[in-house]
Amino acid sequence: MALRDEKGRRFFLGGAIDPIGIASIAITTEPTNTQYAGNALDLTGLVITATKNDGTTEVVTNKVICNRDKWGGAVPTTVTFGYHEKACYWTVTPTAVVPASIAVKTAPTKTAYKYGETIDLTGCVIEVTYNDSHKEDKTSGFTCSPTTMGADTSAITISYTEDEVTKTTTQAVTLIAPDSASIETPAEKLTYVAGEEVDLTGLTLEITYDDESTAVVSSGFTASPTEVSAETTSITVTYTEGDVSVSTGYDITVTEG
Repeated sequence: MALRDEKGRRFFLGGAIDPIGIASIAITTEPTNTQYAGNALDLTGLVITATKNDGTTEVVTNKVICNRDKWGGAVPTTVTFGYHEKACYWTVTPTAVVPASIAVKTAPTKTAYKYGETIDLTGCVIEVTYNDSHKEDKTSGFTCSPTTMGADTSAITISYTEDEVTKTTTQAVTLIAPDSASIETPAEKLTYVAGEEVDLTGLTLEITYDDESTAVVSSGFTASPTEVSAETTSITVTYTEGDVSVSTGYDITVTEG
């Protein structure tokens, strides 16, 4: 019975003795490299030996034809090798091609954040190295943890999943912390009777950060003292982001009532 390979080439599967005296062929050394699904056959190290009718043998690896040149999916596949109307067979389950590691190739556009800000991966490119050694750049399909900037966050973990295989890498980030505070808008109440609680209604602060940016805030601060006495002449206001606090103050007038 004759067989034709994917390129239309004909070889014989069993039957009459070959005219040049080949009794059989066999794989005497299998390929040494891992075979990967979707890739070309890697026949490095393959040795096919022909046995002649007189019992002598000859290595014919480079003379055989093959019924395929590329693997399909990661399923058992039989490859047929033919030489002078004789055939031998090699059954392999190719290894699935999956991510082996990832690395940040291009950092996200934004890497410095204020406390509580959402992490933004815009502009990030990761390089995925697969177990068959080829590499691909990815601009989406990955996530990060944490998703918001914490007081002690110095790096985020980036995760990429493909075919149920997850790989991770890290990207450094910087916390933009408050550096100083000043009064932007005074509190409405500046005159008190001894014993009254401090009222911060109307107060806003301008916060200067360590990257020299500024923001006006109307909450997130506390007063000290919280209740005035006859000796109180000023109120200290403290603003906190994460675990960083900055303070400023303003004068008040206290009467005995």
